[in-house]
Amino acid sequence: PPPPIHVGGAFPGAVRRAIRYGDGWMPIHGRDSIVEQLPALREMAIEAGRDPAEIEITIYGCPAKPELIESYREAGVHRLVFGLPPEERGATLSRLDRMRELF
Repeated sequence: PPPPIHVGGAFPGAVRRAIRYGDGWMPIHGRDSIVEQLPALREMAIEAGRDPAEIEITIYGCPAKPELIESYREAGVHRLVFGLPPEERGATLSRLDRMRELF
């Protein structure tokens, strides 16, 4: 199958494009109230004849905070993308080990 298409951008325009052309929506954490917008996304998908479960949600730029990760998990978000600062190899591996403990 072709690779999935995830449309990045703000609500509601990017959501409309994701529903029409894509397989998922990828908003940036901190720019909007993403969790609060998910019910509207699901309604928009149904109105467009799409199954809301087929629209994957990927949050870009998510902080590695346990309570935030859990809130996204409870809201049905499929994946989170975390940033890594430029640092030496050992520090990066240590950071990744700490992040792994969040899951």
